[in-house]
Amino acid sequence: MNANVLLECFSATLQANQDVRIQAEVKLRELSATPGFLGACLDIIASNGSSINSGVRKAVAVYFKNRVVKFWTSADSKIDAGEKPVIKDRILPVIVVSDYITKQQLIPVLRVLISHEFPNWSGLLESTGSLLQQDEDFSQLYTGLLCFAEISRKFRWTDNNDRKAELYPIIESAFPHLLNIGNTIVASAQNITEFQAEIVKLILKIYKFVTYYDLPAPLQTSEAVEQWGQFHESVINMPVPSYIRDSNLSEQEKSFLQFSKCYKWSIANMYRLFVRYASASLGKKFKYTEFHELYLNQLVPPLLSSYLSIIEQWCQGKKWLSSSALYFLLEYLSHCITQKSTWQIIKPFFQNLVSYLIYPLLCPSDSILEIFELDPQEYIHVAFDISEEFNSPDVAALGLLVTLVHKKKSTTLETIVSVIHQELNQLQHQEETLEVAKKKEGALRMLGGISSYLTAAKSDYRSQMEAFLIHLVFPSLTSKFEFLRARALEVVSKFDDINLQEEQSKSMLYQGVLRNFDSSSNASLPVSFQSALAIQAFLPQPQFKEILSGIIIPTMSRLLELSNDIDNDAISIVMQECVENFSEQLQPFGVDLMSKLVEQFMRLAVEINEASNVDVDDFDGNFEDQSEKVMAAIGLLNTMITVLLSFENSTEVCLKLEEVFSPAITYVLTNKIDDFLAEIGELMENSTFLLRSISPIMWKNFELLSDSFADGLAIMYLEELMQCLQNFLNYGTDELIKNPALVQKFFNIYKMISEGEDTQIGYNDLVFACELSQTFVLSLQQVSVQYIPSFVRSVITISNEGNKDKHHIKNSAFDVNVNNVIAACLVYDAPTTLSILQESNQVIPFFERWFQLIPQLKRVYDLKLSILALLSLLNNEEIISSLHSTTPAIFDQMGLKLAILTRELPKAVESLEKRRKNFDESDFGGDNYRYGDDEWENASSEDLDYILDQGEAAANEAANEEEVEGGRHEYLNFLQEEDNKLKSSGYFDEEDEPVIEDPLATTPLDSVNVFALLKDFMVKVEANNAALFSGIFGGLTESDKILFKDIFDIVQ
Repeated sequence: MNANVLLECFSATLQANQDVRIQAEVKLRELSATPGFLGACLDIIASNGSSINSGVRKAVAVYFKNRVVKFWTSADSKIDAGEKPVIKDRILPVIVVSDYITKQQLIPVLRVLISHEFPNWSGLLESTGSLLQQDEDFSQLYTGLLCFAEISRKFRWTDNNDRKAELYPIIESAFPHLLNIGNTIVASAQNITEFQAEIVKLILKIYKFVTYYDLPAPLQTSEAVEQWGQFHESVINMPVPSYIRDSNLSEQEKSFLQFSKCYKWSIANMYRLFVRYASASLGKKFKYTEFHELYLNQLVPPLLSSYLSIIEQWCQGKKWLSSSALYFLLEYLSHCITQKSTWQIIKPFFQNLVSYLIYPLLCPSDSILEIFELDPQEYIHVAFDISEEFNSPDVAALGLLVTLVHKKKSTTLETIVSVIHQELNQLQHQEETLEVAKKKEGALRMLGGISSYLTAAKSDYRSQMEAFLIHLVFPSLTSKFEFLRARALEVVSKFDDINLQEEQSKSMLYQGVLRNFDSSSNASLPVSFQSALAIQAFLPQPQFKEILSGIIIPTMSRLLELSNDIDNDAISIVMQECVENFSEQLQPFGVDLMSKLVEQFMRLAVEINEASNVDVDDFDGNFEDQSEKVMAAIGLLNTMITVLLSFENSTEVCLKLEEVFSPAITYVLTNKIDDFLAEIGELMENSTFLLRSISPIMWKNFELLSDSFADGLAIMYLEELMQCLQNFLNYGTDELIKNPALVQKFFNIYKMISEGEDTQIGYNDLVFACELSQTFVLSLQQVSVQYIPSFVRSVITISNEGNKDKHHIKNSAFDVNVNNVIAACLVYDAPTTLSILQESNQVIPFFERWFQLIPQLKRVYDLKLSILALLSLLNNEEIISSLHSTTPAIFDQMGLKLAILTRELPKAVESLEKRRKNFDESDFGGDNYRYGDDEWENASSEDLDYILDQGEAAANEAANEEEVEGGRHEYLNFLQEEDNKLKSSGYFDEEDEPVIEDPLATTPLDSVNVFALLKDFMVKVEANNAALFSGIFGGLTESDKILFKDIFDIVQ
């Protein structure tokens, strides 16, 4: 291809005239499909002629990059096969002669090529090695390092066994030279440039890539450990160059500089080695004993001494550190605390670290307070939701503080509490200026970080906390600085389980929380957010709850406003708890509350849906993470469910609420937003359950749900949607009987579940299919008869494929439900059911399994169903005659099995009624999550130590130095015993899941009086066919006969 033609085309794409640009873009798309196009692009990029505009050259490089990255491995051959070798041969020489900006555009190309072509790329290593030798030509050296970094990246996620043949020779030949290059630059670091800093950074990144997943043997030697350790140490000790030190750049701008990244990776690499290969816990995964000792004894002492010196300089304002470098320094110190040998080095300095490193870092900076003013939502993430921040020094500082207390409590806790108390006490007596408020914030953050250790049941500090809070924390609830009020609200919430004795204390606290939440206070978003969470924290306290009950309506209105202002599911959880606790007061406003919740949900759902439907070709890289919106929307749906359930005694209101929230269901199902399918299913389930009927609106939603199953989306949420489907069958029978199309939709859903396209259908799916088919048959009765052959044949297949041990039937979800499908079919079409069983030679196996299972049945539903199935058989003279003559052993057991079922059923009914009466939702894991809760927050330090400590050495150290008393060993022994049990019994299978009786569940047999049916049958048979009666019931024991008589008397 003629490069000049292409050059003219690219030049035209930059013209101001829109028509010219459009024509050029069309021509460019045509040319891109021509063989030689990419080679011509490289000609333009490599041309050094001044006649080529730099903007045009950049446009060519960008287009070339995008095409290679997007289509190099595509199957549609958009890159000519004959061009690929040319591109591979030319890419390195082109990068060498390109300017720096163009080089950056071509790095992704290099990454893609090496990722897919190496190690089969002939000559790549030789070319790279040659470039690395060009010490005097930085452009060639830089290109060689770029290439070598991408080669090293190729080995990042492979272990030594899979890579040593290729990687070890590269390390042995190239790494000594890399070290020389790096040391040469670092030796004259006082005059370092950004370009030289990037070369050092690339060397550090290369080291990172090859050591990230496994540690190559050539880098485990004493010489390599010493040399590379010294290099990393020398990098962090480089003086800060004047172009950073004397600049007006912001901290964020400085963090993007290559020199800043050198600091970062010099510490991060050493941290990674320490944690992964040289620790007493995680390091046990790798049997690198010699390296372990070398690192701890040869590398750590000088490295840690250097780190502590750097920290001292930073604390004194004598050394600049980037935020990422500071983060890894703090993480390194935190890990040192967990290791016995390194803790001894840290121990003498820990108080200074708390006072002069941790505390200042936890005080908000001016840039953070600027975020408070300009972007309150972002401030909430930065200041309160630490999981959102990565490589943040303040988060690492808080982690270091908690690690000090958690791992070395007996040594550190008293000192840390003293530092906090002393600082807050001094600040309390000073005029509250901005600087004082910042310091208070830092001290409060420290207090909040260690709060769980102060409020623990056995803590010596628990009894002292009321006085501490009232004098040093509660006053900040009324601070003129809102950022401090927000922090104080967060901290007091962490002490919600402290039983305040003084009325003055309670008054200060409750007023502080509620005044900050009151809309008339015009509080900022962070203050309102934290006061809402404080309401949740103190809601269990009777006195606070009583106060809140008087203002619950304006409180809920404010929560709704707040939920609309911030996309955070925590507010929805607060609303749920308020609805649960004040349902009676809120009932008059239920419809209005639901309307506002739906309105807010729809706003989020539309935004999430639009973001997810961006065409890949239109994607500009400015991706906005939707996870927070998704969680907030889920929170709103859960609040809708809570509001709905609060009206369980009002059918009229439930119908109105259903009208209000139905658009949310319709939107989710129509737009196939799978994030919300589980909650939508629960909303439909609860609405149909409360109404005990299916409204026209809900039938429309069912049709959309059916379409979602047909699309393959809803089936992924089958477990969550199962009860919803059951409710449509249980409560929609009348409409289903009149509407064959709806019946067919249910049958289609069954087929999708039981005959899915996946080669392996899980046991849970099979159980759900069986449950659905039972309810289908028992609800639709005679309407279901045409489908019974399909159900029976399907369940025979399910039983044969799923039941691994056909000789040992258990009261498991699988065995019971497989049996129940056939039992249900027997109830409404026994002849057809037995005929199909006969076709498959399954009549005797079925009865054997059934009769073996009957004595194990405990659920009311299962017992009733088996009784009905037996009565259906016994009421059919032709079937009984056949069974009596062909399989007398089966016939002879029928009366005995009826007796067993009849004896067990009254006990099962009594047990079910008792559980319904005493039902507690918390038994099913209904506790609400609290924002910021830590799963270990309420555990003792001892519990945390033996559960969290990994590795015997760490556990032994903790046992010797702290409060742990051997719990680790008991825990390991327990795990070993459980492991042995599993090994001796095969393995746990979902097939072993027990059948569970939900006390609130509705079944098609709830209204069926099987005792009356049994009595009618026995009376009829005894009067009309004495011989049959004797054959069935003649073998009963006297106790069984008395049982039947007693039951019949009760029925009478």
